[in-house]
Amino acid sequence: MPLLGELTGGSISNSWDVFVYPENPESQKPENVLVTSDMKEAKAAFEKGGSVLWMPPAKTIRNDSKRPLIAGFSPIFWNTAWTKWQPPHTLGIICDPKHPAFEKFPTDMHSNWQWWEIQQNAQPFILTDLRDVKPVVQVIDDWFTNRRLAYVFEARVGKGKLIACGADLTQTDQRPAARQLLASLLNYMDGAKFEPSVSITLTDLEGLIGP
Repeated sequence: MPLLGELTGGSISNSWDVFVYPENPESQKPENVLVTSDMKEAKAAFEKGGSVLWMPPAKTIRNDSKRPLIAGFSPIFWNTAWTKWQPPHTLGIICDPKHPAFEKFPTDMHSNWQWWEIQQNAQPFILTDLRDVKPVVQVIDDWFTNRRLAYVFEARVGKGKLIACGADLTQTDQRPAARQLLASLLNYMDGAKFEPSVSITLTDLEGLIGP
């Protein structure tokens, strides 16, 4: 929903996007989807062929021991080599707006203001060693490190199916964007289109969690 603004007597104008979400999203938690932050619960669900929306606490997601990553909504300032690795170390996000995971969460292919609150206190997964995994929401890394980063990705794990999310989508009473993204992900996981094409192992998944 764009809002337009124009100076009186001039030709200069500007516009702003306003994102409006339903107060109570239609999509409730499907019975066949486990929403958890606990790895043991996720493992048990995978063994039964279940679907899991896994949202581990950001502080538990493994970081880069050599170049610790601090993501941010705003892009890096000029050049991290010149600023002595001043945070943030990322350059926004990129995603496919036509992906069915976003059916109920309209988005551009890049960061916009509805992502601001969602990214606060989030931590990307480092997927550099999982080359076949294509992020649903990819974080653009600093060009000096060029790691494969994701806030959201999907995969098959054993008999089950996974969506992993490095952003906290819980406690959404005062967080309409997070609430709507959660509803959209659950809606996708409850449908026939949720068929991840790439498989990873439990060991791969556990490797994304820090010591």
